[in-house]
Amino acid sequence: MIKKVKKTHSKNSQINTGILVLENKKVFKGVGMGYQGEATGEVCFNTSLTGYQEIISDPSYAGQIINFTFPHIGNVGTNKEDFESDKIWTKGVIFNSEITSPSNYRSFQHLDAWLKKNKIVGITGLDTRSLTNFIRDKGAPKGTIAYSKKGKFNISKLTNLTIKWSGLKNLDLAEKVTTQKNYTWKGLKTWKKEAGFVKNNKKNFHVVAIDYGIKKNILRYFSLIRNTQVCFLIMANSMAYHVLSAKEKVLLHLLDRWLSCGYGVTNFCKLHSYEMLSIVLFEGDRKPTKQHPTI
Repeated sequence: MIKKVKKTHSKNSQINTGILVLENKKVFKGVGMGYQGEATGEVCFNTSLTGYQEIISDPSYAGQIINFTFPHIGNVGTNKEDFESDKIWTKGVIFNSEITSPSNYRSFQHLDAWLKKNKIVGITGLDTRSLTNFIRDKGAPKGTIAYSKKGKFNISKLTNLTIKWSGLKNLDLAEKVTTQKNYTWKGLKTWKKEAGFVKNNKKNFHVVAIDYGIKKNILRYFSLIRNTQVCFLIMANSMAYHVLSAKEKVLLHLLDRWLSCGYGVTNFCKLHSYEMLSIVLFEGDRKPTKQHPTI
């Protein structure tokens, strides 16, 4: 169990140290936080009331800037347990209100410090619900978020960065967020108060998971429900099959196969799914046909 540490207090607000520039050249000014720098991505929104650390660390948000509609983001700090991925793929975050000092027995680090450590650019002081309405009506725009303590920004440069960015539709993010090597899930179950994440000591397998940006909590629930070690994970591309050991190839064909959820753009996920299922069903010897579809 993580010990509670001394809380860090939020810094005093500074005027216009943060900025968000959209592809339609609309500019939002606010207070910067987290990592000083700039990041370009697709601006989306999330309406959840809790779980901001899990949301930010969710690999399905790769390449995106998350606009949170709930105003009290950061009030329980961050901890070392609530991660959905080993690496943070989110480009940036947008909050309505300045982060308050954390108040929670599990708090280990102030959200602002956590964002800085993980190189996530953030901005507060925006009308996040108005921005959400815009996204709902017009679709998710490209945007660039920037934070500078000096409050000096080259808006023309930021606008050009935003417009020239290719967008998510042209990015194969499955290749990026998938595991870089095949591995066995260590069998942690879901979190319980006072106990944390319970270790599952069962050794038998049940599922092979193909990773397109899997969230760790899904694996925890698999481990809890099945009460088995559940699965070993393999990469989302067809090269994964060729690096499997003989034992792993046997497991791949004997166990249940599960193609994980992942980031929102499906074009490349579909391509990888066809390739992977062709390998699973036909051991890579032939390609899917109308008589033997893979999906």
